[in-house]
Amino acid sequence: MAVCTNGIGSAQNEIAYKNNGYIRNSYLQNNDNDNLFHLNLSRKDLNFKATFGDVKFVCIGGTAHRMKNFAYFIMKELELPFPNGSDLKDLTGHGHRYSMYKVGCVLCVNHGMGYPSIMILLNEVIKLLYYAEVEDPIIFRIGTSGGSYIPNGTVVISNEAVNDYFEPYCLIPVLGKTTKQRTMLDQNLISELQNICENNFDFPIIVGKTMSNEHFYESTASKYGLICEYSDEDRNQFFGLLKKHKVVNLDMEAVVLSSLTHKLGIKSAIINVVVNSVTTEELIVPTEQERKEWEKRPQKIVLEYIKQYQSRNK
Repeated sequence: MAVCTNGIGSAQNEIAYKNNGYIRNSYLQNNDNDNLFHLNLSRKDLNFKATFGDVKFVCIGGTAHRMKNFAYFIMKELELPFPNGSDLKDLTGHGHRYSMYKVGCVLCVNHGMGYPSIMILLNEVIKLLYYAEVEDPIIFRIGTSGGSYIPNGTVVISNEAVNDYFEPYCLIPVLGKTTKQRTMLDQNLISELQNICENNFDFPIIVGKTMSNEHFYESTASKYGLICEYSDEDRNQFFGLLKKHKVVNLDMEAVVLSSLTHKLGIKSAIINVVVNSVTTEELIVPTEQERKEWEKRPQKIVLEYIKQYQSRNK
């Protein structure tokens, strides 16, 4: 397998990147007809700057239902009116793949599950921000994850993302070769979030390393998938590796978000709450009430960050 650590790109694309901010693609210059296919948004039919030019924060999470609830939560807490008079409008609903809600300067979108789904979403959302001439956006992933030797309900603010091989890279096939894109998160943003948590919340919070798995069952040593061809001893060895490499939680998206935003020069943070531990012998399923309460914890942290940002920038 051929591996390229620097990616594949032309000098023309490098020049375009330097001249145009967080887009590394010269083919997008002067492309007034670009169609964000999976979001069902086209530059021919929509004035992106007028619609999205005031966006500052993009909040993404797995399910459409969760992100719609988060949009309502933001509206209530920031005392914002309905943008369309009576209710929230799913701006990408006719695309039947993702759901997007805009409340004030906050864009709330679901990213589905796994590498391909979030990669497609981020490509099109970041192009949307570029066409809308949004400066210095901040992207938050707020969701759920498995835990590694930490209790359910614990919030993890990721300070590093690694792949299934404990490497800080996202492996992406490009033109028949595997490129390795470095994962990196903004440490200043992480420190700000940590300070917010220490001063405002009493639920358990850890800043630590997140592993992203390409496969939900076998990659996490689960005993509950269709295929399980490893022993309990094999599983325990894997759990020991998690501990050795100081991995505190597992999700399916962190390496994609952290590598793409790092490459494009966009601030991002990943805030997950642990809803089950991958290191327990038997899967402990939280009650519906527990899960709903836990899922609100990352949302509360992001809301507080937005409030403090707006207070500083009045």
